[in-house]
Amino acid sequence: MSAIYQLFQRNREIGKYIGVEIKLKNNKGDEIEPDLMALYNNETKGFLIEMKASLPNDPQKLQSEIVELKKYFLKYTNWHNSSGQVKQQDLVLICHIDDAKKVVNMVNMLSKNPELSFLSSNHFLICSWSITPSKNGQREEELRIFKIYGKTSNIYFEELLNEPGGILIPQSLLRFVRFTFFFIKEKPPIQYTMTILIQHILSSFPEDPGEKSCEVNIDTIYNRSEIFFPSWRHYDERTRQLKRRWLREALNLMAELNIISKASISGWWKIPKPTYKKKRDIEAALCKDIDEYKEKQRKRDTKIKRTLAKSKPVKTGPLDKFLREKP
Repeated sequence: MSAIYQLFQRNREIGKYIGVEIKLKNNKGDEIEPDLMALYNNETKGFLIEMKASLPNDPQKLQSEIVELKKYFLKYTNWHNSSGQVKQQDLVLICHIDDAKKVVNMVNMLSKNPELSFLSSNHFLICSWSITPSKNGQREEELRIFKIYGKTSNIYFEELLNEPGGILIPQSLLRFVRFTFFFIKEKPPIQYTMTILIQHILSSFPEDPGEKSCEVNIDTIYNRSEIFFPSWRHYDERTRQLKRRWLREALNLMAELNIISKASISGWWKIPKPTYKKKRDIEAALCKDIDEYKEKQRKRDTKIKRTLAKSKPVKTGPLDKFLREKP
């Protein structure tokens, strides 16, 4: 989602970005909450994006997901423009490359139903996304978005998709967006949580007298961290965004990286001062530390597997013989 947001920011001709998970309502009580919303063509047309990390394999469940998209083509009265309405709406469904074939097959089948004519209109588009991993320094990690079905009337977005290779989000931008997380109802990347802890939370605790460190419990860390994870609102009820398990996961990884360490009491952490000496470009430094840690883990696991493969098999025999020979 952050990568798509950056796409709009860097290509403003696509449209005016409105927000993430903004509710649209109409007088009949219908409402939607698209993943991303924008306006284009002088704010007279709406542009909605739904992103799916995965879709069900069960045909009936998949069909229900596709049919439910019809609600994005109802008329709504609270668009964020002067009139509150738009002349037309375009919907872009972005699914993972592994789900692309089954989604297109299902859409082709359902589009024959007159009540689902939006599936074959010029305002419905399906794209696939995938992340290509880095490879031995020869290729960097990158996010690619391909057009696989349909079209929209957003000319500039269509031009980007029709370029060779589709829309490419390079590693440099991916690294950046992992530290500029949008607070939707999902867990933020662990790199973001670690950065917040290092820059704003752990550095705020005073060191113990005569020591170059301090010990802090998870409750204190949680209470100070909450403000950096703004709550989202659902039906006008305030909910807490930050989860303790997010902090524990980040703190455990920081301990593995020898940035901090576990104290003698459960739930307490020993925080050195300064907490993280690499103050410049902390995001890139953390990513590098995590990559090196994972590479060490991979080599260690590979070594263990090779050792087990070389070990001689234990000789076995009849159980009664073993019992007879046992003194």
